[in-house]
Amino acid sequence: HYNLGNLYHRERRFGDADRQYSLALRYNGAHHGAAYNLAELKLSAMGKAEAAEQICRQMLALESLRHTPGETKFFYLLARALDAQEKTVEALTNYRIFLRFRAAQAPLLEWVQNRIEQLKASHR
Repeated sequence: HYNLGNLYHRERRFGDADRQYSLALRYNGAHHGAAYNLAELKLSAMGKAEAAEQICRQMLALESLRHTPGETKFFYLLARALDAQEKTVEALTNYRIFLRFRAAQAPLLEWVQNRIEQLKASHR
């Protein structure tokens, strides 16, 4: 289901991708790849920030994800989902956690730092 979800995602068949990623998670609730791709799909392609937030929070609650590279990605995606919902304080917190890991390429780290500055300025 995960690979089929990836195929549908690449083909921009977002509803089909959503179903396949969801099925992958039904069979393995700790499937980090399916969860990340589903949350990213919901946030970026479907405009469902609340659903993306819920998926990220569920994954970050898993002990098996602690102290792994996957954990870092979920903090970033959670921050974006919160940002999209204008939950500024929570978004800032999660962007900062993501930055502490320093587990991304320089352009993304720079983008996150700039976004933090923008949010801080608008939140004053």
